Amino acid sequence: MPRAAQEALRFALMPEVLRPGRISVEGVEQGIAALEEIEDSGPVPEGTPHVPALLHFVECVAAAVGGETQGVLRRWAEDVAGRLGVHTAALQQRRLDAERWAAHQPMPASRVWAELSRHAGDPEDRYRCEVRLVREDGSSTRLSAADEAPRAAQEVAKVIWEAADSILCEASPGDFAPRVDVVVGREGLHWSIDEWAPDSLNEFVPGVPLGVKFRLTLRCPEMSNRVSTRDAEQQRRWASSPGVPLIVDQGCGSPRQLAVRLQSSHRDTLQVVLHGPRTQRAPLLDVCLALGVPVVLWDRAADGYEDASWLDAVKPTGPVRDLPQRVWRFRGEADQYPDRYRARPSLVWEDTVPSPAGVLQLLDPVEEGHIPT
Repeated sequence: MPRAAQEALRFALMPEVLRPGRISVEGVEQGIAALEEIEDSGPVPEGTPHVPALLHFVECVAAAVGGETQGVLRRWAEDVAGRLGVHTAALQQRRLDAERWAAHQPMPASRVWAELSRHAGDPEDRYRCEVRLVREDGSSTRLSAADEAPRAAQEVAKVIWEAADSILCEASPGDFAPRVDVVVGREGLHWSIDEWAPDSLNEFVPGVPLGVKFRLTLRCPEMSNRVSTRDAEQQRRWASSPGVPLIVDQGCGSPRQLAVRLQSSHRDTLQVVLHGPRTQRAPLLDVCLALGVPVVLWDRAADGYEDASWLDAVKPTGPVRDLPQRVWRFRGEADQYPDRYRARPSLVWEDTVPSPAGVLQLLDPVEEGHIPT
């Protein structure tokens, strides 16, 4: 049912009850009520009513289940369509779309894309959150919108958790923890998002931090808007040999020293590890991102260069491709043994996968379309 709802509401906002990967028996009734209030935004013959999302959803479920249940659901959809005045051609189009969807079974979601922001006047401890499920073919489904009311950190964590949990429902045995890309502005790079946790998932299991459960990394497209050469530099660095990570110590602890190294001896460097005082890390991070370094690791808990060893357990100079996995495992250990593992790693990981929101902005779901009768 969640996947059928994602198909029926591809260009609409998913009702909250349908967002998790699993729906309870009680949730089905709530989901039906929510779908009754939404149109599916698809084309209809001119002068006829739009198709309720509920009918499109039922057609998707019918196409997926087959057998006698398929016939029962389709007859119900036809009866409701007739009562509402929905044109036969419009319902038939939804049925054909549903059959195509059920026949090829779209790729399962592979990651969560979460954009966090604040609007002017929002409380400091509240965040706007737009969440999408992204599939391997680049298509996505929006689960929450940034124009919804700002949420507390634990509420944001719950939205992201439910989205990632739907990936776990479709994962094969042995799969890694789902990937969560958190998109933030420069200010958000310093939020402890990986430590945010939902209050609880149910009456028995308490919530645990997002970074413990999922492979959470950060992205900052704001820097690309401010530095025109940044995206090209990122692509060039990814295409080059990864080489040895640049470790920022006292020898290159100023923005100018770092900028010189990243444009000369480390022009192809893929990864930078930032050490040093808290007050210096923000401008150094800006230099890294502006010069197109796609992978940057630092320890939020470190006070100075003397704390650099706290990151040793992450193996920051190990194979860069495995770094998100190593950070994820470290966060789990640090949550269990905080005195032994003192680092609180933040990781910017900006591969060349395009923003799903950027692709979908070309579509206008509220524009009325028409199909011939």
